[in-house]
Amino acid sequence: MIPSASIILWTKGKILMMKRGGKMSFFPNSWVFPGGKLEKEPIQGYKGDEIVFKERGLQELYEEVGIIPTEPPIIHETREESVNHVIDADTKQEIFKRMKFMGRRQTPPFSSRIYDAAYFLLNVKEEIEPRPDGIEATEAQWVTPEQMLEKWKKGQIIVPPPIVRLLKLLTLPIEKAIQESLKDMNKPIGVQTPIEFADGVELVPLSANTAKPFKHTNLTLFRGDKKTLIVDPGWNSEATNSDAILDTIKTEELLVFLTHHHKDHVNALDIIEKRFPHALLYAHPFTLERIETGLKSQKVEKGTIDLEKDGEKWPIRIIGLPGHTKGHMGLHDERNNVVIAGDHVVGRGTALLDPRSGSVADYLKSIEFLLKLKPRLIFPAHGPVIFKPEKTLNYYYKHRMEREQQIIESLQNGNDTVHKIVRDIYRDVSQALWRYAGFNVFLHLKKLMEEGKVKIKGDKEISEENYEIIKFQLVQS
Repeated sequence: MIPSASIILWTKGKILMMKRGGKMSFFPNSWVFPGGKLEKEPIQGYKGDEIVFKERGLQELYEEVGIIPTEPPIIHETREESVNHVIDADTKQEIFKRMKFMGRRQTPPFSSRIYDAAYFLLNVKEEIEPRPDGIEATEAQWVTPEQMLEKWKKGQIIVPPPIVRLLKLLTLPIEKAIQESLKDMNKPIGVQTPIEFADGVELVPLSANTAKPFKHTNLTLFRGDKKTLIVDPGWNSEATNSDAILDTIKTEELLVFLTHHHKDHVNALDIIEKRFPHALLYAHPFTLERIETGLKSQKVEKGTIDLEKDGEKWPIRIIGLPGHTKGHMGLHDERNNVVIAGDHVVGRGTALLDPRSGSVADYLKSIEFLLKLKPRLIFPAHGPVIFKPEKTLNYYYKHRMEREQQIIESLQNGNDTVHKIVRDIYRDVSQALWRYAGFNVFLHLKKLMEEGKVKIKGDKEISEENYEIIKFQLVQS
């Protein structure tokens, strides 16, 4: 957990927001409030309103946008190393007294870096001209919460989920906003702050029995006016916030969509069946053949799931994304231009393919399809949101073709089994991941066999049980 602090400057219905630099490691190019991580760890059991948090918030406000909110304010184009070099202790205490604590919010556990941010509201008499430092803050402006939310809903800007929640609260009278924000602190992850990266779409990581390096499967929720659509309920018994998430579903109808049949995507179907016995399940025929459920099911390979939001039509298009498995599917939210990609894309690293029903050839075709679709965001089933889909997809394609060439070269060098090839071309990868790497190597070899470039030595039949020991050789041209 990384503690941090942010300050929300407020005057006459407007707030100061800044755009983070594109080279920042955490939420680059996103619109946030000035703030940053604490240099010293606070004491155990901290609330978040301690002086150490106020000091960090004030320092970051000064560093990032050049503002010290004294009365009258101090504005600096160039900064001293510390705000303490500019104002004395008494002046600093006066600023601290004006800060109103709005509670803490945690970023979701998409990775090991979880930020625990304390937020303070500070009223100023008038708009203070910001001076962005050009690194941590590339832009800064005074806007109403409603203006920022409207731009976010239209997909014109990126706003992290905790900031989206605060912006929505800040449309209320200030004292009411503070009260509601403080109440949020006692709620679990995913409820405390709806993890909303697009309007009406939430992505909640829930503990699941999934492959390394991941520990969670993302449950996606589309919250319509009369229907809620959830994708891939695959959590396990350690997902302590799953009941709280299900409690937030208040619509008349619940729809369930499965991207594919793997256990970490369907494990909680029995819970859904008990809680929502009239829910309707959408899945590919290949997927339905491999799961057990008493829910009413509809076989689909394409089509549209029709939702409504704010009284307007909200079409969610079913798209085929085979490759990770046979029958793997995704969703295209046309309103937000967002793709729900299941295991076709992952938030870190590259996707693994199932040796029993996966296909490298299909996987590459699915990448080409998504590149033509040009989504604004991709929501993977594991790890954080993909904010640069085109860059990620092009990397995936290039990476797979480079691996294929490495496999060919490894065969040329006498490595004639999957195990030997993995040991050769994945020598810089942790051996704990070699088993999974072998899945992809095997499927690349199958593709090369289908293309007539590789064959099996001898007369053995290849299968997912013996693929690691079967010997392969290049076909001489």
